[in-house]
Amino acid sequence: MQNLFHHADTPELISTKLESFLQEAIDNAQAIHPDYARLWQTIQSLSTAGGKRLRPQMTILAYEAFGGNDTQSIIPVAVAQELLHLGLLVHDDIIDRDDIRYGVSNITGSYMQLYAPHVSDPHVRRHYSQGAAILGGDLLLSGAYQCIAASELSDTLKIKATSLLSAGIFEVCGGELLDTEGAFKEFEKTDALLIARYKTASYSFITPLVTGAALAGATEQQRMVLSKYSEILGIAYQLTDDIIGCFGDEETTGKSSRGDIREGKHTYLIEKYLEITTVEQTDAFWDVFGNPHATHEEIDHLKDAIAASGAKELTEQYVRTLSIHANELISEMNVSVDKQATFKALIDKATNRTF
Repeated sequence: MQNLFHHADTPELISTKLESFLQEAIDNAQAIHPDYARLWQTIQSLSTAGGKRLRPQMTILAYEAFGGNDTQSIIPVAVAQELLHLGLLVHDDIIDRDDIRYGVSNITGSYMQLYAPHVSDPHVRRHYSQGAAILGGDLLLSGAYQCIAASELSDTLKIKATSLLSAGIFEVCGGELLDTEGAFKEFEKTDALLIARYKTASYSFITPLVTGAALAGATEQQRMVLSKYSEILGIAYQLTDDIIGCFGDEETTGKSSRGDIREGKHTYLIEKYLEITTVEQTDAFWDVFGNPHATHEEIDHLKDAIAASGAKELTEQYVRTLSIHANELISEMNVSVDKQATFKALIDKATNRTF
């Protein structure tokens, strides 16, 4: 994210702190056992394989926008947002039964290879590999709190930061559960926008932005406006993600573009499709959607039908509507004109993307 900070080296400071945290964890784990260090090394490899570091950068962005003048002091809090994100991605991949993240093997995928010489049964090997991944995700969530606790902030600000982190975790777990259950519950009983609000907007936008603002001393009214902006932008981000998840270039995204359909992901895109399809198209849809045995050709045919129906265009249109609403809220934040520009740039970065 360029030209959004007082200091040009802020992204580098975030990366340096993250790398330092992970290397220290590897060293401490090595003192217990090399196998434990290997888990942390796998986490480290995953952290460097991809990702935009958007959440820690948003923490700094909001901190500086609302008058914070000691950016160095909240770098650990910003890094906590990235550790939270990585931990949730690890757990999300387990739920989605994915072995790939950022175009490389995730923790489950890495351990499937590692355990191959020792466990011949692939189902049993997946059980053990997912167990390692669960532990890795747990360690990252714990690390987020550890980063805040080890910061040089006052106890009052540490409590504020950890409280907001906890609120984000509480909400994203609710959204994740609703998303998971949406794969097998009656379709009309699941709300894609509600899931987007709690699974994505909660920890990906509200938590980092409001945390940065709160640590800078933003007023309650400013935090309320920022929270609403973050919620709307987070939903727009998720809807964009759903489009990319279905129609994105796999080499660019590092993930399969067939996974959401095969898993039966209840998204706004799919809601729009079912609203405008014929009965015949709907019958064909349910033959493929959520079918783990669907072929690549069947899924690709359904993707073509979704695009041709206008559902993709309707979803893109709603993303634009949300972006306009988020943009309108910026003037109510009571920040300088140049900082308003950074929040406008964030809208563009979150919604005009290919990965």
